[in-house]
Amino acid sequence: SPLPRAPPTPRPPPISTPELVELLNARFHQARPSNHMEEAGVLVRGIDASSDEKRPWLPCESGWCVHHSDHMSGSVVYPGHADTYGAIGFIINPALADVRCIFPRDGGTQNTPGACKARCDLTPGANNPGVCSYYPPDLHVMFTVMPADRSCERRCEPGGMNEVVMAPEEWRAQMPYTLLGFFVKPSADPSGAERRKVERIRSLFLAQYGMQPGEAPVLLYDPHDRITPWASE
Repeated sequence: SPLPRAPPTPRPPPISTPELVELLNARFHQARPSNHMEEAGVLVRGIDASSDEKRPWLPCESGWCVHHSDHMSGSVVYPGHADTYGAIGFIINPALADVRCIFPRDGGTQNTPGACKARCDLTPGANNPGVCSYYPPDLHVMFTVMPADRSCERRCEPGGMNEVVMAPEEWRAQMPYTLLGFFVKPSADPSGAERRKVERIRSLFLAQYGMQPGEAPVLLYDPHDRITPWASE
């Protein structure tokens, strides 16, 4: 019989907004190939139509996207590969993310049951045609295929995007601590409409879980900024 699921993680100690900004910038700059997402960069997920319509922090429960509810996708951002989809999104607690696989690009997972695809060839110098997946315990190999680029030091092109596939069961079970906060990209939000949208989503999130006003803040994320990509204002 299957092993019983571990109980939900107890409430973690509170972290202030300045401390969270410092933590995320440190993870971004210190990113290295690793099987542990907190060492590989900053784990995020853009808000899109594949999330629940009324509670977008959860896997889809109804409508067209219910067919994609068997996984949650995100990206790990780090120097040279700082891009992510969406103008707004979630900052994920990597310690609570159950990573199933990683693609070195957009994996085109919406029409793939379970999302993960054929295992990438791990042979050094192997040519992996098409889209393949890196699975535990070989996640670190993906970050050698897409190594950090620290040659640009100030304003830089974001670089390519990867796709991290996570288990929705663990994502849901660990709420609200699955999320460290929310983000908005100022460069993708000239009118401020996306900022207002993510603030509304955050208000619903805090109310749903009885959280305090200072928890799970909205941060600014600038994928072009190599010095302080994460900021509070």
